[in-house]
Amino acid sequence: ISGEFLYKYNEKLDFRFKGEWYNYKMNNEEKPWHKPTLKIAFNARYNIQDKLVGRFDLISENKRFAYDTDATEGYQELKGIIDANIGVDYHYNDLLTGFVKINNLLGQRYQQWYLYPNQRFFIMVGFSYSL
Repeated sequence: ISGEFLYKYNEKLDFRFKGEWYNYKMNNEEKPWHKPTLKIAFNARYNIQDKLVGRFDLISENKRFAYDTDATEGYQELKGIIDANIGVDYHYNDLLTGFVKINNLLGQRYQQWYLYPNQRFFIMVGFSYSL
């Protein structure tokens, strides 16, 4: 089950709230590996100028399970995730956009996949070109 709510405050500012709930029925596996049962996201977007857009994201997922034959139960429980990100896009024209993204503002240590830790606080700079 999923639902999404978008509130457009004005032409420059909008907010989005999204929730997803999953209920897994397993036939052959003990748990749904790496799949959370609840995802919640909040996004805000602000058009600073016609060409400059700021973004904020807050994303949360509850605990997940990973297959592990070394564990007593045969699986490991992965902690839930809370991730905050900000960014700015500069739309040079319809084809070319430059961006700066700052991800994992909280510097959280978590594993999206078992034994593969995420990057902590990091900055990404780039551009996109679309035809």
